[in-house]
Amino acid sequence: MQDILFDAWIIDLMVHEKGILLWLKKKNGVVVRAIYEFQPSFYIVPKKQVFNDKKTSNNVDYQKFINAMQAHPQIKSAVICKRRIKAEDSQFSQVIRIQVDSPFKFKKTVRQIKELEQFNFYNIDIPLTQMFFYETGLFPFAFCSFQLKKKQTDLIVHSIILNDSNESILYQFPPLRVIWLEIEVEQLGLRKKGTDRLKNCKLTVDPCSVNISLNSLFSPSEIVTDKHGRPQIIIEGKNERQMLFTLQVAIKKIDPDVIFTSHGDEELFPYLLFRASYLRLENHFSLSRDGASLKSTRFLKNGSNSFMSYGIVHHKSNSQFYLNGRMHIDSAIYGGLHFDDGNLFGLIEVARVTYSPLQRLTRVTIGGALQSLQFYHAYALGILIPDIKKNSEDFRESTVLLSTDRGGHILNPKIGLFRRVAEIDFTSMYPALMVQYNVSPEIVNCKCCESSENKVPGLDYHLCSKRKGIVPLSLRVPLTKRISYKNLSKNKNEHESKKYEKMEEALKWILVVCFGYLGFRNARFGRIEAHQTVCAYSRELLLEAMKICENHGLIMIHGIVDSLYVRAPDSMDDETFQKKCLEVVEKITQKSLIPIRYNPENDYFKFISFLPTKADPNVGALNRYWGVKQNGAIKVRGIELRRHDSPPFIKEFQQEMIEAISSSPIVDNSKWLLSSKIVPVLLKYYRDLESRGVNPEKLAITIRVTRRFNEYKVQNYQAIAARYLEKHGVSIGPGQKVSFVIVKDKARNPQDRVLPIDIYHMKNASYDISKYKELLVRALINLLPYKIPESIRRNLETLSGTQTRFKPKVQKPISAYFT
Repeated sequence: MQDILFDAWIIDLMVHEKGILLWLKKKNGVVVRAIYEFQPSFYIVPKKQVFNDKKTSNNVDYQKFINAMQAHPQIKSAVICKRRIKAEDSQFSQVIRIQVDSPFKFKKTVRQIKELEQFNFYNIDIPLTQMFFYETGLFPFAFCSFQLKKKQTDLIVHSIILNDSNESILYQFPPLRVIWLEIEVEQLGLRKKGTDRLKNCKLTVDPCSVNISLNSLFSPSEIVTDKHGRPQIIIEGKNERQMLFTLQVAIKKIDPDVIFTSHGDEELFPYLLFRASYLRLENHFSLSRDGASLKSTRFLKNGSNSFMSYGIVHHKSNSQFYLNGRMHIDSAIYGGLHFDDGNLFGLIEVARVTYSPLQRLTRVTIGGALQSLQFYHAYALGILIPDIKKNSEDFRESTVLLSTDRGGHILNPKIGLFRRVAEIDFTSMYPALMVQYNVSPEIVNCKCCESSENKVPGLDYHLCSKRKGIVPLSLRVPLTKRISYKNLSKNKNEHESKKYEKMEEALKWILVVCFGYLGFRNARFGRIEAHQTVCAYSRELLLEAMKICENHGLIMIHGIVDSLYVRAPDSMDDETFQKKCLEVVEKITQKSLIPIRYNPENDYFKFISFLPTKADPNVGALNRYWGVKQNGAIKVRGIELRRHDSPPFIKEFQQEMIEAISSSPIVDNSKWLLSSKIVPVLLKYYRDLESRGVNPEKLAITIRVTRRFNEYKVQNYQAIAARYLEKHGVSIGPGQKVSFVIVKDKARNPQDRVLPIDIYHMKNASYDISKYKELLVRALINLLPYKIPESIRRNLETLSGTQTRFKPKVQKPISAYFT
């Protein structure tokens, strides 16, 4: 039979008995299913104690092991090859590569050989779909030329020619058909349950999708338009069995490549599966391209359903649905949150760069995506990957530890409101440092360059000058592409600008986590000395940048790790100040070799307020400030407007306060500012509260719980709300969020203080006006760079919305803070 030749994108892949099953999308939209015959490999190194003579192994010793391995029924081949056993090894060593005849037998084979207890194992816990990419050099959504051969009922890949590069900036996206799947349930309780009847299903075309002509697939009566003007199919009726069947048929007609859901893994698909099971359809109901039942695409993960990342407890679903031939993306899970709802362009970009299949990418942490990228480069360098981290921190005396483990450089900010301030910011400082100075765990203090002059500033460390490390090799592409996409996002074409902005934002997450991953205890290629090396370089660069700024006559008011805030002296006009800032940026870039950013339109503040700490009003807070830029944009850090646990009502108030202060012609007169600008806004919000006209949703406080409700030692708001929900049959676990309204803050019984928002609506309850007034005053005070006397604070809280005048006695005028 004649070979089948065509060009296509690799849009999805999965493990198959004969290798890897590829789903290929042609330019005309046709999807082809083909099998790549792939035999995965792992590596073993005999333990030293298995050699009788206790000497270094030789070819004869290895041949005995190879002969034994080749007798194993599931091993296709066992050969001696050269690899770096440890990342820091400069020389290659002999190892045994074992190739298993089927991916389905890979784990079983590893387990059986492990029972011999004679070998150290490598490359055994890598997802086989990612291993396929590492070994072939292909990547998700790569555009290739394929040659297929027909073998019985299967199409077998004979050859693949890669016509693409994941370093490309302007590459062509595959013509993906993208929809959102939503359901409505005849809900009887606070949350939907499997026993609740299905009310309807909605299929909505996503803006990222190629054109889907629903008119040619469905009758006009079946097509509606949602509130955003997008075409939508609504499936409803009295017969649930018929609804599920119609949903399956509709999916088959539309033939989407991507199905977006919200909470699909944990709620939507388990619910549909429960209803299908109730109707005895669990083995027939399918949303996959190959007709596989939804039940067969469900993967249940063992262990805890919560984890901690950067000090925050996150929730993860133990149930995951990987559709066959279609990509299911749950926008509500942890991985999906890094890319915003429906940011398909960003998802595809990160999948391409990190060699991570799309469905897996959205279900791992962003650190998992970075790890995949590092694994690819480890493969390319011939470095074996251990199943657990084996390189430990070097032993050091306590005095040495104090001098090395110091973090980035931070200045104490000057407290006050400052006019004419420029923010000078290093572009992706830490990843740029790693790439520019070749900082990688296996490179720090290498044995091959012990006499090297390539010293780390301020530390008794050196870096290898003979080879590139895994970390800089891994970060080079995301770093350079992010800068390119940032420039392309300034495109005047709104659609193109938005696309590149999303791609830039997605790549940013890889660069954000790369520094922390150097010191992460479970990172395969992590090591604390590399973490400290990056900090040492950053301290040196920031101090050098400060010196350059001061030499140009600029006044330093704050500096934090990779950013400097400088203001113009009173004698310097705006034009000269801007010119000096641009000169400083050029000088710092030349000196540090790290790009630094300053744009007069986006990085120049009309004024900025650096706030004191709550513990001591004379000490500046390192990460609490707000400012208004020349272009009118507002930048905030550490205040309610930025915090995730602030009610929308409080955020709106603080936003309006900032706008009122920034638009004021007089900000030097404190009495006038308070009475004419601040208090009128406060009274307006008081009136809204007192009229009971505030939407309870705007008053809801949303907090992530860190433990089960009965594990809290203090009955705080979130513990009370979680306990309340538990009584109503809704279980809230660590990492999940609970939303509640304060109804009686001073109640003697803690259980009466707050109500979960769902129960608040059911009970038609009332919110605590005085408590929300207190939160408004707190939000006001947190904007001001000076201490408000307690007497004035109490007066503000007891004001009525009907009052029109307020004459405070401020101890210190605002003008004292303008310099």
